[in-house]
Amino acid sequence: GVNGTKGGLFGSIAVAAPPAGSGDFSLTSAAPTVTVTGGQSATLSLSLAGTNGFSGPVKLSCSGLPAGDSCAFNPASVNISGTAATTDMVTITTVANQASIAAPHRNGRSPLSGIALAFAGPLGLLALVGLRRRSAGLRGVAFVIAMSFLSFGILGCDGSSHPATPPAMPVTTQVMINATAGTTTHSIPVSLTVD
Repeated sequence: GVNGTKGGLFGSIAVAAPPAGSGDFSLTSAAPTVTVTGGQSATLSLSLAGTNGFSGPVKLSCSGLPAGDSCAFNPASVNISGTAATTDMVTITTVANQASIAAPHRNGRSPLSGIALAFAGPLGLLALVGLRRRSAGLRGVAFVIAMSFLSFGILGCDGSSHPATPPAMPVTTQVMINATAGTTTHSIPVSLTVD
């Protein structure tokens, strides 16, 4: 019968067993973190390899970047064939630190007004001496006015500056590196630190 046949037509047929599961691929990064100075770029190496007989193009992209930052892949798409690893490079470019130092904030009085008031104080004291022959009431009023001008002059000169404090640095963001082939997408996180 057919079951006992060792040679002939049926003995020459051999069917390769299908791979377990459907074809897929893996994505790994050479490092889980990258640190860069604001306004500079950092390059990271990626590795892709097929599993279960996968073969075809894989497109790379990134997401989760801080506003203004960008990424570029070289190449933007790779062809995977078999289990041999294929290398790709991603370059993340950051923007320069935009923390602006606010203009010095003064207490609302011009330094010139402080100087003028400071001079007015001694002049008032001189006027007080001129009133030594007049009544004690006038001398008292002149004294109070002179001391008031002197006090305002000292305070007016204290136009201390209060510059704004820049935001704390460094800043760490989790960036996702994505590899897509058809309807299959694999993503890996990379911690981006900008200092």
